[in-house]
Amino acid sequence: METLNVWKMVLGIGALNVLLFVVIWCGVIALLAGMSGWKRLARRYAAPTGASPGTGSEQTFRSASAFLNGVRYRHCLTVTVGPEGVGLALWPLFRMGQPPLRIPWTAVRSVAPVKIPVLGDGARLEVSTGDARDSTVRLVVSGDVGRAVLTARPSEVAAYGVAAPYPPPVGY
Repeated sequence: METLNVWKMVLGIGALNVLLFVVIWCGVIALLAGMSGWKRLARRYAAPTGASPGTGSEQTFRSASAFLNGVRYRHCLTVTVGPEGVGLALWPLFRMGQPPLRIPWTAVRSVAPVKIPVLGDGARLEVSTGDARDSTVRLVVSGDVGRAVLTARPSEVAAYGVAAPYPPPVGY
């Protein structure tokens, strides 16, 4: 009888630990979504549910990394870059409260090449949130994703006031 009570207590403590972990996980994901600006972007640029990634002429990068307003999303993004714009989607484990985004080039105020310490060359995009304050979210991508962004950028999107060819990379 006493052994049964000990096992009930052990199982109860284990269940509470799992519940506590899930609550903390959800809280951290929600906090990062707010700090990074993903929530503000999602209000305007959330991809329609069940929508296809695009027209088929995009480049897709899985397990990509990016910075949004300084919050690093490390190897947990699928990024699509094409003539319509840039798409961002988190892996399902990290997606809670952060729906996939489809950011059109018309929402991108500027694109510039950057050098990211340790990561190398990349691209910095200033994306308008479209809210009343008309604020922006800074998106920085590196490597192949950065090169694809710089290549796919339409000429209408400012490269800090200059058209292609791009100016030399600047610091982040």
